[in-house]
Amino acid sequence: MTLYFDTKIEFLDVDAVSTISSWHPNEPLFAVASYSQERGGSVTIFADTGEPQRDVTYPVHATSQATALCWHPEKALLATGWEHGEIHVWFAGHREFASVSGPHKAAIVLLEFSEQGGRMVTADAMGLVTGWRCDGQYQFLTMFSHDLREVLLLICFRRTVESEVREEMANLAKAAVAGDENALDTLTNWRPRTAARGHSTVRDNHCFYACTQGGVVYYINQGGSCSEVTKSGPHQPAIVQMLWHPKKAGIRTSDSLSTCRQPITCATPLFSLMLANSIYIVDGNT
Repeated sequence: MTLYFDTKIEFLDVDAVSTISSWHPNEPLFAVASYSQERGGSVTIFADTGEPQRDVTYPVHATSQATALCWHPEKALLATGWEHGEIHVWFAGHREFASVSGPHKAAIVLLEFSEQGGRMVTADAMGLVTGWRCDGQYQFLTMFSHDLREVLLLICFRRTVESEVREEMANLAKAAVAGDENALDTLTNWRPRTAARGHSTVRDNHCFYACTQGGVVYYINQGGSCSEVTKSGPHQPAIVQMLWHPKKAGIRTSDSLSTCRQPITCATPLFSLMLANSIYIVDGNT
């Protein structure tokens, strides 16, 4: 594979050292956190041309640096977490980064949005996890906080799982547009009571799983209630990844590089835990 360098990034501070970066999933924007001895920590937003956004006043902290960056999945909104527990957010069309008041006093180590951005979750180095609601006016309101007393390594939001009926209807619609008369007839004669058999879906699921450094996995629902799901043993490898199944209740397990597939009879969504040499599945029916 050949790798080509397209554009060199133009930093406002030529002596700054880049620490973390994050691309927006849809917009041609990416953010870079940097640190320099003279200015301290800062965050800069760039266009895909490599040039910084000129109409933005970027936050600069002489004694702190950004430790987490996360874009809203749908809006041009950047959330930044800092070494001393501060949270600053930037919205497209605004010059200044807005400060979000919260309970964190330690470095923000994790910052994640739900699938459509209605819930933001932050976690700091002391084990404090906070859930936020982001409304249409770009206001962040604290919904809950849990002191898990251990550093979090991973956060995995539950995803929207479309029903089989919805998927079948979508496939029929594509076939009808392509000229399939049978698909068009089936779609035209589709009865509401038949279509109603599918399970309703949650548009933006605010429930999520959180994994600690000690291998404890917690489940936090949309109301903020927290419960322990599973815990790895003292001699087991550390959990390094959590994956949510996007469609069906099927799993893949891996142990010592050998892979196999196993059917799952339950109809509830699952997510997987990937350890250093194994993948485990946890039932997500809560």
